[in-house]
Order: sequence, then structure tokens, then C-alpha cells
Amino acid sequence: MHDSADPALVVNDGVVIHLAEPLVVTGRIELHGCIHGHVSCTQIDVGATGVIDGQLTADKADIKGTLGTQLTATSLVLRDGAHISGSVEYAELTAELGAQIDATLSRKHPAVQPAPETLEVINE
Repeated sequence: MHDSADPALVVNDGVVIHLAEPLVVTGRIELHGCIHGHVSCTQIDVGATGVIDGQLTADKADIKGTLGTQLTATSLVLRDGAHISGSVEYAELTAELGAQIDATLSRKHPAVQPAPETLEVINE
């Protein structure tokens, strides 16, 4: 679950944070406590005791805890014991046996690159 890089932010078990403004973190968040509000980050690892009540936007999300309301992730991994509800938008999804999903799931498609223009060859 944990990336080898040191997290930019660690929220320990028992810590409760109520956000008045969106929290934007460039880097990885390691969450074992509770965050109420809007979180945006590069990567998040939500441990078994971790909770996000609000909106989460992440490139990579590895979830073992609880998420509610709205989740948008490019790569989403739901571990055994994870519980998500609300609406979830993802590009890649992996769900382990035991992950509980009470959410509306929407797969977002990566941006399509236009085909290169075809060059017409004129032989004179």
C-alpha cells in the first residue's frame, strides 16, 4: 500500500481535520485519521482507520479505509476492508475481494490523441 517515497503529509489515527478551504498537496498523503472537506493530491494511501468525508481528487488512490461523497482518481485501488460511497470517477480500477462499494462508478477515458494528418504524395 505504501510508496517508497516519504509522504508530503501524514494524518495519524485519532486526528480529525475539518477543512474550510480545499487542501492541495503535491506529493503523497498517508491518511490514518479523518479529513472532512476537499482534498486534492498526487497520491494518497488511506489506511484501515483513514476516513475522507468530502471530495477527493488524486492521480493515484490506494484505499483501505472509508471514503464518502465524491472521488476522482486516475488509478484507484480498493483494498480488502475499503468502503466507498457516493460517486466515483476513475480511469483504472482494481478492487480486492472484501472491498465494499456503495457508489456510482464512472470510468473516465484518457484524452484521445488525434491521429496524425495523412500526407498526400504527388508524383509528377
